[in-house]
Amino acid sequence: MKLEQRLAPVLQQKLILTPQLRQALHILQLPLMELRTLIETELVENPLLEEESPEWEERLSTFSHSIQIEREEKRAFAESSLRENLSLQDHLLWQLKLSATTPEEEKIGEAIIGNIDANGYLKTTTTELSQFMAVDEKKVIDTLNLIQEFEPTGVGARDLKECLLIQLKFLGKETSLASQLVRDYLPEIEKKKWQEIASRLHLPLPKVKDEIHFISTLEPKPGRKFSSFAPQTIIPDVIVKKVGNDYQAFLNTDYTPRLRLNRQYKNILQQSKNASTREFVEKKLRAAHWIIKNIAQRQQTIIKVAEKIVQYQREFIEKGIEYLRPCTLDQIAEKVNLNKSTVSRAISAKYMDTPRGLFAFKIFFCKGINNSKPRTLASKTIKAKIETLIENEDILHPLSDEEIKKRLSKEDMRIARRTVTKYREALRILPSNLRKK
Repeated sequence: MKLEQRLAPVLQQKLILTPQLRQALHILQLPLMELRTLIETELVENPLLEEESPEWEERLSTFSHSIQIEREEKRAFAESSLRENLSLQDHLLWQLKLSATTPEEEKIGEAIIGNIDANGYLKTTTTELSQFMAVDEKKVIDTLNLIQEFEPTGVGARDLKECLLIQLKFLGKETSLASQLVRDYLPEIEKKKWQEIASRLHLPLPKVKDEIHFISTLEPKPGRKFSSFAPQTIIPDVIVKKVGNDYQAFLNTDYTPRLRLNRQYKNILQQSKNASTREFVEKKLRAAHWIIKNIAQRQQTIIKVAEKIVQYQREFIEKGIEYLRPCTLDQIAEKVNLNKSTVSRAISAKYMDTPRGLFAFKIFFCKGINNSKPRTLASKTIKAKIETLIENEDILHPLSDEEIKKRLSKEDMRIARRTVTKYREALRILPSNLRKK
């Protein structure tokens, strides 16, 4: 077999980051309000784009009272979504309340969040926090790792390198060239020594430049979108409603103007004989086509992912946090037939309004254990239950791991004794013979 034939399949699979693909990835990752800002900017800068008129809805409202009611509901929802003076700390504490599995973890988390600055960086060390709170430093590190999974992505980092690596990990690029560049060549990147980096890595300069351009799209100050001087609006991309006996996900389209091509300029393109005019119009026409296409693709991807999350986490939506099922990016990516990094971008900085409340998409992704009957359980649900059982045990006759296993089983939490031991130790709880008073 010829060398060219052996290389052909590999070359065909290579992903080339064209400007259009970069735009698509950027648009997919944007929060809803930032997407709106981008659309408004494009409407100003590109004369071939225009917003579709909502006149048809106004005419329909004359005949349909239900449309007016829906408008009032949407307006009330928008007003309720406005959090007066929501600071970065408020936003992090809200996520901590949903994620912490023990009072101690919550207390440590509050101390960490209290030392995060306006840019989203932790301004003290885990050693100092450990000494100040008189707790094991490993507990502080574990809680910091938890907070570093919160929105905005990259928060809780101790320096720029860690901030960028957290974001790359979330995007499924933990072992990518971009991560290698951030870990080993950040000073060189800042000094624009790109040729030197390419030489050291024995890589083509264009490839290195592509990765550096991608790194430049990450957020170096994840906390700066929160301001203590202005209210912070949290608008969900998806709204979940109960329809009959099922829960359905709907895109929140109120904040994204619908775009179309300006017919007047299309006519100019067809009629004009001036080369420079035609070139200008053709360039803007291509740009308009791409942004319309990429916004549509964003909407399709987000609703596709949201629908699977709603199906998978139905019990959580219906019954509460203790019914949150373990879920990974890989699982959802497989179900929607998308790349893991695409799913990562689709859920980044996105929110879902459910009958149980307003949640970041990230909340629905957590680790867990197999529980063959009747359901799979999130690990933090099991840990919380074990801690509750031990807190309420008879101190003269503390529960053994085997007894805890049996009590969990009675509540349809069927796990192995060794798993009970593993979680008890993770909670820093002594075995029964050492807890006996």
